[in-house]
Amino acid sequence: MPQHDIFKHEKDILQQAQKIATNAQHKNNPLLLTYIQLTMEYRRLYLNSKALVKMSDRQQNKLLKTNEILESANQTKSTFLANMSHELRTPLNAILGYSEMLMEDDKTECYNDIDKIHTSGTHLLSLVNNLLDLSKIESGHAE
Repeated sequence: MPQHDIFKHEKDILQQAQKIATNAQHKNNPLLLTYIQLTMEYRRLYLNSKALVKMSDRQQNKLLKTNEILESANQTKSTFLANMSHELRTPLNAILGYSEMLMEDDKTECYNDIDKIHTSGTHLLSLVNNLLDLSKIESGHAE
């Protein structure tokens, strides 16, 4: 029996029960009154459960869409981190290489400044490498 037929059938039963309940000659029949009360309570619970199922389906669909959006955002973040890390590493490696060459050739007063550049660059490269490692781990490409 299709769903809408079941609904119509229950509606008919409820209407009949309400007519019987309003009929003066059946008001003193406790069994009939109990049956009518149970029928009405069943109907109320049935409608509430139907509404909850609808709400649950909508919530589940919302959660699935939100999850897809979050997964896409996370992938975009990981890709961005990986690309930015590589973009930062290239010039940092050049700065570090050049500062090492200058430190080997120049033992004069500029040596301390060049050493500071090299130390800061090494620290920054370490941070960038950590970011790159983290983005690889998050994207599942860890070595």
